[in-house]
Amino acid sequence: MWVMYFEQSEEMKLIDIIEYLRDPTKEEQLCDTLKLSTDSEAILIYMKGTLDLDSELKFFEIEHTQDELVFEENGVTYCQLLPLDHAVEILDSYFSDTEKKLDNFGLAKRLLEYAINDA
Repeated sequence: MWVMYFEQSEEMKLIDIIEYLRDPTKEEQLCDTLKLSTDSEAILIYMKGTLDLDSELKFFEIEHTQDELVFEENGVTYCQLLPLDHAVEILDSYFSDTEKKLDNFGLAKRLLEYAINDA
């Protein structure tokens, strides 16, 4: 079994969480691994600076950001990618069978394209 160990303070990129996002049963495991609150109405995925594959990810509770698309904290600007549960649903339900066969980099790239162009 493949397991990743992250703490919210560690730098991670979208490709680093694709393994969790591509399997709906691992969403809770990701929240546990990142020590995210499961009491929140929604967990939002933000990217530091700009929406880019090389951007660092940060997770915030919707109550903290008020669902703002661009959010600033401690002088750092974050751009909202997607709610965590929506990212899981996109990979599970919206992508074609061909897209689901992509490697993690390909899925990260396609998810980012979806968030920018279709969400």
